[in-house]
Amino acid sequence: MSDDNVPKGTAEADIEAEGSDSNQLNSSSFRGQLRRTSETSLTQLVTSITKFKNYWTKLAQNDRANSIEEPRGKKLSLFDAVGVCCASQIYKTMANFRIAFSDVKIALITILTFLVLCATGISVILVFANEHATSERNLAVEMAKEMGYQIQREMNRGLLPLFTMEEIVRQISAFDNLPIEMNETASYPNAQGRAFRNATDLCLDQRYTTPFSKVARSIKDSSKMEKILVNIQLAPLGALCLSYPLINTEDFEEGIIMNNTGAIGLDIINDPINGYLALQAIKNGNVTIQGPLKLIQGGVPVVKEALIARNPVYIEGYQHITIDGKDYPFWGFTTVLLNWDQLKKKSRLHEFYAERGMDFIMKRTDTLIDANTRTEFKKTVVITESSNSGGLDQTNSVSVPLKYTDNEWELIVGYSDGFDAPWKTWTCVIAVIFSLLVASGVMTTLVEKKKHELLLYRMMPKEAVRRLHQNGAVIEKYDLATICIIDIVSFTSIADKLRPEEIFTLLKELYTKFDAIAKKHGVFNVETIGDSYVVTGGGPENCLGKKGAEKVAMFALECVEAVRHYDSHDGSSVQVRVGIASGLVIAGVVGTSMPKFTLFGDTVTLASTVETTSKPMMIQCTSLTERLLQDSDNFTFLLKERKDGKLPHATWWIKGSSKKSRKKRPPRNSKSKEDASLNCSPKESHHDGVNDHMVSDKSWDLIRYAGGMEMPYDVSTNLVSANSVDESLDGVMLESPSSSRSEASSSSEDSDLVSIIGSKSKEEALSDLASVYSKDSAAFHNYWSRLAKTNAAWGEDDEEESVSILERYCRFFRCTALRHMAKATIKEKKILIVGIVVFASILITGISLILVLSSKQREESMQKAVDTAIDFDHRMSDELFKALLPVYALTELVKQLTIFDDIPEKALNSSSYEKNGMLFRNVTDIWSNVSYATKFSSIASSIKREARMKYILVNIQLAPAGIVSLVYPEVNEEDFPEGYSLDSRSARGHDLPNDPKNIFYVRKAIKGKKTTIQGPLTLMQAGAPIVREALIVRNPIYKDNLSFPIDGSSYPFWGFATVILNWESLKRKLEIEEFFSSRGFDYSLTRSDTLLNLTTNQEFTEEIAIIKPSKNAMAHTENSISHKISFTDNEWVLTLYYKDLTKVSPWVSWSCFGVVMVAFFAFFLVITVMVAKSDHEALLYRMMPRDVTSRLQQGKVVVETLPNATIFFSHVIGFTKLSGAMRPSEFMKMLNQIYDEFDRLAVKHKVHKIEVIGDAYIVIGGRKNCSDVEGAKRAANFALDALNFVDKFRYKNMRIFIRTGLSSGPIVSGVVGASIPKFTIFGNSVNVASRMESTGKSMKIQCSKTTFDLLSASSSCEYDLEKRSEDGNSGITVKGKGLMQTWWINGSSTLHINRTRNLSIK
Repeated sequence: MSDDNVPKGTAEADIEAEGSDSNQLNSSSFRGQLRRTSETSLTQLVTSITKFKNYWTKLAQNDRANSIEEPRGKKLSLFDAVGVCCASQIYKTMANFRIAFSDVKIALITILTFLVLCATGISVILVFANEHATSERNLAVEMAKEMGYQIQREMNRGLLPLFTMEEIVRQISAFDNLPIEMNETASYPNAQGRAFRNATDLCLDQRYTTPFSKVARSIKDSSKMEKILVNIQLAPLGALCLSYPLINTEDFEEGIIMNNTGAIGLDIINDPINGYLALQAIKNGNVTIQGPLKLIQGGVPVVKEALIARNPVYIEGYQHITIDGKDYPFWGFTTVLLNWDQLKKKSRLHEFYAERGMDFIMKRTDTLIDANTRTEFKKTVVITESSNSGGLDQTNSVSVPLKYTDNEWELIVGYSDGFDAPWKTWTCVIAVIFSLLVASGVMTTLVEKKKHELLLYRMMPKEAVRRLHQNGAVIEKYDLATICIIDIVSFTSIADKLRPEEIFTLLKELYTKFDAIAKKHGVFNVETIGDSYVVTGGGPENCLGKKGAEKVAMFALECVEAVRHYDSHDGSSVQVRVGIASGLVIAGVVGTSMPKFTLFGDTVTLASTVETTSKPMMIQCTSLTERLLQDSDNFTFLLKERKDGKLPHATWWIKGSSKKSRKKRPPRNSKSKEDASLNCSPKESHHDGVNDHMVSDKSWDLIRYAGGMEMPYDVSTNLVSANSVDESLDGVMLESPSSSRSEASSSSEDSDLVSIIGSKSKEEALSDLASVYSKDSAAFHNYWSRLAKTNAAWGEDDEEESVSILERYCRFFRCTALRHMAKATIKEKKILIVGIVVFASILITGISLILVLSSKQREESMQKAVDTAIDFDHRMSDELFKALLPVYALTELVKQLTIFDDIPEKALNSSSYEKNGMLFRNVTDIWSNVSYATKFSSIASSIKREARMKYILVNIQLAPAGIVSLVYPEVNEEDFPEGYSLDSRSARGHDLPNDPKNIFYVRKAIKGKKTTIQGPLTLMQAGAPIVREALIVRNPIYKDNLSFPIDGSSYPFWGFATVILNWESLKRKLEIEEFFSSRGFDYSLTRSDTLLNLTTNQEFTEEIAIIKPSKNAMAHTENSISHKISFTDNEWVLTLYYKDLTKVSPWVSWSCFGVVMVAFFAFFLVITVMVAKSDHEALLYRMMPRDVTSRLQQGKVVVETLPNATIFFSHVIGFTKLSGAMRPSEFMKMLNQIYDEFDRLAVKHKVHKIEVIGDAYIVIGGRKNCSDVEGAKRAANFALDALNFVDKFRYKNMRIFIRTGLSSGPIVSGVVGASIPKFTIFGNSVNVASRMESTGKSMKIQCSKTTFDLLSASSSCEYDLEKRSEDGNSGITVKGKGLMQTWWINGSSTLHINRTRNLSIK
């Protein structure tokens, strides 16, 4: 190329702040300024911002937001400054969104990332929130059950006097006539309409009040419910008569008295308020509770909340009451009055829930009857509630039924603000925002990667970029490519007339038009070299030779037409020359600091020669290109041969083109053999011996036109040599796998083949090839094998487009790719950190979610176990309470009946004897006494009958002084299957307090005054078990004026009231096996008894199995929960076993594995994307400055003025001869070695590499953040080091020589071109630097006066500068510049380089 092909140009008007030439404004500099000033005071910040008066307008123009404009002259306030910064970010974000949603993959990945993160985050939050809600709900249920059970125990204690009084009424004859006399009293309504009986005299009769008061006082004292049990009443025939205490002061604060005199005679059955409930109680035979009621006396509330519990008493033989046609032997009601307010305080009901932040409602549903319609209806009565219970509903509370009486009691517990976690909403918002931010980050990363890719793929082929990322050599061979070079005619003279900015505008507009035309016709823009524009067809796009030539010719024609209609700004005309050549082209990337995709080979040189010898506004092509165009399938080109003899070979002018008509081609079999051979691919050929699989369309295309390849001047026409495999790439020369002949023979065959196709027409070549193949197929096969292997060696991949995605992934997973990714990840700590964060986030989130779900599953199982234990506790406690009622009733009867007062003394005075190792006494006088036996049998039979525990309550005993004396029934047959009976007579006389086996246990019960349960024991008779599992319940009876000595202390112990329970039958009633098995639990029930070792006299604890462990319980003892049942003084423990309670479910392991794989995949994906982005960035920033790349990606005009930069040019001497003498790959390898070192030196000396134009290497010093002097020094140091390297460099024992030149001055730098953006420099200083190199000498550095002045201006001039003179004359003549004084840079004291002044090779 001519010397005119040196970058020159101009720029648009400088972007400056008003009043300043140096403050160039862009969004990044503004944000940097804003960040720096953020650390200063507010005044300093505003002062700094005021420098940017017109920034808003310029920002708006740059971002195409012309509607936003800052008024000129207005100072920028702090608020406006923040707005500007935010607006800049918004514009960039909007631009990113436009790119993202224009690319389906980015949009899908962004949306999927957002949805996956959002769904995952919200799912995790919802799982935790649901877990929180479930936990809170379970807690509410547990708290409701706990408090409900606690109140139930207190209520049972409060209701126990009812049942005791019921049995007293049956057994004490003092009350036998009370209903009869009550029936004789008259009825009357009081002032409020309530029904009363005139029974005051009857109810105050001492015949009744004395025994009742004695019994009621004993019952009240035994209940130990001070201030709660405030009154005990008897209501014969339903009319309230006897009340204890009649006047109560002891259960109230001082000054408050409860006088029950006014309630005497209240006819409950006929009362309009209480009548229906009373009748329902009689019908159902159950306790009913009424209230809470406020009891007021004298206008003062005595009991704010009172519960009235009534128990109907039935005695056969008394007056029958008829209800709904059915008679009931109704004696009357036993009634207790409970102070509900005090009971709540004792149970700490309100405090219990207040401490837990809960609200509650306890209510009861009564069935009543409408007095007018006589229809039943349900009435809900709120027994008690918390202050904020109004906010409870079905969504924020749980309901637990309470089984107290026949009334429907319900306890509702919850939170007014619901069970939902309070953090649920705002954490979901945070999850959405976080997902949006992460998705935005992913989108930004992908968009940046996409922008880098788009920019890179505009600058070099995609495959070249891929190989560069893998640090591979980028070398490609295009067998039959067409090169087009367009050059502006007389560009130097045009540049002299225009300012640099105008030159820049001119080239930018022309190249933009050329880029659009290149894109239209599908040709690849290789590079722009100054005013030269180079494209290729049939190159990277891998199309047939004739198709590539057709594309290039159409491109050239349209470009010439575009230039013809181009109007420059100054009105001057612009003309271009066009040259086109076809043939073998070598493509590759040279340089590491600034990689450049360029073309090498004789075809490129030929195209340059054709362009140089062309004429203005004319298109000249070689004869091979002409032949390709003649065979075009789509266009007919107007071609005219050039006959002026300017070139040693034939060339053609391309005058125009026209579209070919679409005619139907004749059938292939209708053509002659010759025509078929000429126009079809080898797959369609009918030549004998040519196999379909041997020849591809591209290679056949090469063979067809091989005869027409013109080689310039000194280049050999040997086709095989041009296609020889480069040993520097593969290490060895490739041979035909089917050939066993020597290389000489092979070479001879290849020469024969070339002689056939080298100089003949395509018709003759094909005919001769067929004949050669038929004579000796090995010759053609050998050539084809070598040609195919050559293509493989050059990295050609015709099947790349058809490769499956799976195969691409398999290729990616090669060790080289993984090693590259690993190195990049380790090198870029940010990538590794982001990858680890992503991996850890997904891993932690996923496994946490799985563990939460697993934990939730286990907690649900545990909660299920706890709930099951509580339910069983309630069920068993209810049954045991029923079993204990006979004990308490018998205890109270013994206290009240005087008939049994002397029995303890008789028992103690009886003689002792031992039987079966146990201590007995002879108590025949007691059990044989008719009065004792009859009365006890009457009492016991009544108690057993009313207990309604058939098959369970098998025996009732009295043990005065702890000695079993009276039993009922003596022989029990009714509670056992036919043929079986329990004979309890053998137990009479058993001395429990003195028996060695029971002494400690029994005496502890006496001292502790508590009910104890012993067992389960096996009751044997005649060697056979009658009751396999029996529980013996003993309740100590105490009477005044008695003394029973134990361990030196005296106790008013009368004896024991005892019942024997058939535990086996009770378990069947409780359906224990079915109860637990239906819930999936194994179980055991144990009791811990404290006993005494008689030998050591030390206490020890013995664990007794009340319910033996079920069959699978011991198989998983580690998976269990325990629940304490506090029913008696013994410590009962229910243990539930659940085999999956702590075992990790299989899905947990698989899910964790899946999460790990997903996390690893996400890690790998993120690393892959970020490494690719990093690779693109690194490659881009090696090809042009970072800030230029950023602005170019934002669609901004990239142009800047450098007032005094230093430009360096170098040139390889004898470049043309070297390129012709060396194979292209060898030559490119040599250039790469030189330029790689130059790149390293450029980084070392902080100079910026502009471009590589063939053998020319251009850098500048002083581009940014560098003074003029410093820039000159950097460029000079680079030049010295570069020259020093070349001086020592040898390539295969061959020495290389270069010329270098330096010049300083103002330049304009910017990016030209749209298809292949190129950062380059323009201006007169560039021309001068080029002249310094071209007029220099071999291995010397020549600089202009401007550079000399800068180097001399250094504070310590360390350079050896020699003034140049030729033939005694100072200065040299420079083309276009005249006489110029120049200097040689011979060395530098800093670099310790001092080159010999006379070292130059001419």
